[in-house]
Amino acid sequence: MPRKRLSGNGSFFQVSWQPQNPYSIYGFRSQSVKQFQVATDKTAVPCYDERKRGMLFMANITSTIQELNLADNFLFRKVMGDTEICRRVLEKILNVPIKTVNFPVTRETADIAPDSGTIRLDACINNGQDAIYSIEMQCCGDGELPRKTRYFQCNIDSGLISSGESCTKLKKSYIIFICTFDPFSNGRHIYTFENRCLEDLSLTLGDEATEIFLSTRGEKDDVDDEMKDFLAYIENSTDACAQETSSPLVKAIHKRVTEIRLDRDMELQYINFLQRQEGI
Repeated sequence: MPRKRLSGNGSFFQVSWQPQNPYSIYGFRSQSVKQFQVATDKTAVPCYDERKRGMLFMANITSTIQELNLADNFLFRKVMGDTEICRRVLEKILNVPIKTVNFPVTRETADIAPDSGTIRLDACINNGQDAIYSIEMQCCGDGELPRKTRYFQCNIDSGLISSGESCTKLKKSYIIFICTFDPFSNGRHIYTFENRCLEDLSLTLGDEATEIFLSTRGEKDDVDDEMKDFLAYIENSTDACAQETSSPLVKAIHKRVTEIRLDRDMELQYINFLQRQEGI
């Protein structure tokens, strides 16, 4: 099998993977072992320059689904596809009650295409209160994140109205990035932005567009303990981490994570996900 070298500074390792179930869905024993070469130096060219090929790698590409953390896009999107968990996560982030969560029919939350870009499978949902949310896990600090909010906002708004229609049809929107790095190097767990007048900061624009950045690397005491536990769990989605917390939210998330890890169909989906990545 030809080796693929991802751009970066030359620090790589080889991953050999074989499904836990050695039998295919047709009952024949499978002897194939898939190998993937993965860059390990995250200080290399941002996201290993794979953005140019339309592909964004998971936070930590590992050999089995059992080793994935919530920071990995595959597991994150599967967990957030649970409407109740997604609702509770949003409530925690926004600190407001959310009655219901609905995924637009144009967003397929179950099928993850590695070449689809970072906008297409994010949890874009509404809570029945004229608000739309876009949630994405971010594991590469490439410096483009603030500008990416403009692209996300454009995609949200263009899906709500057509050219010539009244802007009153636009809904309140929240773009949320959960980052495994500090996007602004200020030590906060959460950064919330809205448009304000520079000459009078008490005057808001009123466009009802909000951008929120969460950081798993926060150091300040700016959020409650449950939020800190949630952010810690993102990069350490283990039984031990779930047992140490008293957070009902983290425990509910871990229950779903465990179900996904034990689901053979999910395991096959993860194999296909890695194969698609390897074939790009």
